[in-house]
Amino acid sequence: MGKPEKGAEQLELIATEINPDFLIPARKGWDADIRNDYVLKKNISLFFEYLYAGMFGGKVSNPHKGSHETTEEGVVRNFHPDITLRDRRRVLYTEVKGISGKNSRPMCSTTQVENYAYQMLRTGDHVRTKTPGFNYAFFRYGDRNLAVKDLLKGKKGLVHLAEMARILSAETSSLLVVPSNFLFWMLLQTKGKYYHQESNKGPDLVKYCNIPAAYMSGLRRGEVDYDLDRLRSFNMDPEQIRHQLGIDKLVLTPRKSPEIPLTCLGFPINPFSIVEYRNPDDASWFKTFQENHEKILRDYLALEDLYLKKKVQQVDPF
Repeated sequence: MGKPEKGAEQLELIATEINPDFLIPARKGWDADIRNDYVLKKNISLFFEYLYAGMFGGKVSNPHKGSHETTEEGVVRNFHPDITLRDRRRVLYTEVKGISGKNSRPMCSTTQVENYAYQMLRTGDHVRTKTPGFNYAFFRYGDRNLAVKDLLKGKKGLVHLAEMARILSAETSSLLVVPSNFLFWMLLQTKGKYYHQESNKGPDLVKYCNIPAAYMSGLRRGEVDYDLDRLRSFNMDPEQIRHQLGIDKLVLTPRKSPEIPLTCLGFPINPFSIVEYRNPDDASWFKTFQENHEKILRDYLALEDLYLKKKVQQVDPF
């Protein structure tokens, strides 16, 4: 990996206040507690999505809309990036994760990663003048003793929202940003596990990769390797994969949150540390991924290559 840049770059402020389109917690009803569990999780996500956009730019997606793609097996995939940034040189999709210090282990849905990879390649087919890509942003808030849900018990409606905004504004401690190629490298070194996840169609069995807290801490220090023996146990060559993913070329950039703090519902967001991994040449990585997506997704990560399936499906056999 390239050497960390010296000093900590100060982020310029894009917005002065973030105004997330929060969901209003239910006041009553037999299922109010169940609905409010979902509302709290969604509102925490919205807080961090708007915070990221307020610092790095981009448009936060409507939480109820997305683009639907149907695979050759007839499965409908809903592509719903948290944030989309379009400028003169790129189209960048961002997935934002809020990680409680009580948990400290981000869970990455493999289905979500497949969707992002597909959209990155598909965008490259339609937008020739800009480089498409995606990244993941991991916010950390609180410590192992902070349980936001418990602190909000008994608080309803707007009081609930104001108290949540106050807690998150005070307790956000760090942000880690990684590009797609580095995310692939991270997932290669972690184990996947299936979990039941509720949806509007009932419980689904979804595979997630749990990234250990120790690895996340190491990444903030520039330690990119975690479990290379895991790769070797699958007869993979870590050095070859590192080279293909361009891991050694990544630049680690320490940053500081803006000196003039953003506010949320009137509460100032306390300063926090930011570590960003960047590709020195996004176009070069995208070209590499275009040429090797099948090997990277299917052979290395054991993920579905939706882009390849779509191309096969669209071939006219006559």
